[in-house]
Amino acid sequence: MEDIFARLAEEASMVDASAEAEANTCLETSSFPPTNAITLMTFNYYDNGPGGKPKWSASRYAMNVQVFTLDTPFTPSSKLAAWEGTVQMHDPDFFDNYTDHYWSEHSDCITADQIALYKAVIAETAAMPKVEEGPLLGQFWSKSPGWEYHWGSLIRVHYNAFGEFVCEVFHDGETYLIDTFASVPRESGKSLPIMRGRHDPGKLWRKAPPKPSKKGSR
Repeated sequence: MEDIFARLAEEASMVDASAEAEANTCLETSSFPPTNAITLMTFNYYDNGPGGKPKWSASRYAMNVQVFTLDTPFTPSSKLAAWEGTVQMHDPDFFDNYTDHYWSEHSDCITADQIALYKAVIAETAAMPKVEEGPLLGQFWSKSPGWEYHWGSLIRVHYNAFGEFVCEVFHDGETYLIDTFASVPRESGKSLPIMRGRHDPGKLWRKAPPKPSKKGSR
């Protein structure tokens, strides 16, 4: 006769091993390009308007980011991006509370060094003076092909003493200062970012050519 208790114990062991392997995988793989591969990044900063209770997956302010690894001049587009996503920007206290909650349930998905980085950035951010909507923190993550957090990669935005918008990207042990942001003129009926910026140390960015004018219209 089959020992049903032994079989159940064996199945439970297999499930635990599978779960452990899956949890460890999130430390070893990421669709986000490493620092030494990134050649250009573009940033579009949106104000989605005042809302209700803060949510991790939806916030008033958000940064749309495209990351590229091409090494010859080009016009940025979704088709050419090595990574693309929207980073929700949060108050540092909310960011701190949520990440603590998440890590308590997914401790295998982040390293001790990464947690130390987050705690240092959060503490520094919380100590900054509150100017306009800043300072804010955001976590890089992907929704496709599956939900994936890129731990160790985050954004901070704030205004300095001169009222200038400052954006910093912490990624792969490096800190990028994005200081090329410019306001975007409003256009009726269009959902546009309030500011745009880019990180382009190799001067690879090229403006898109003008669209051909329509002929024969009256």
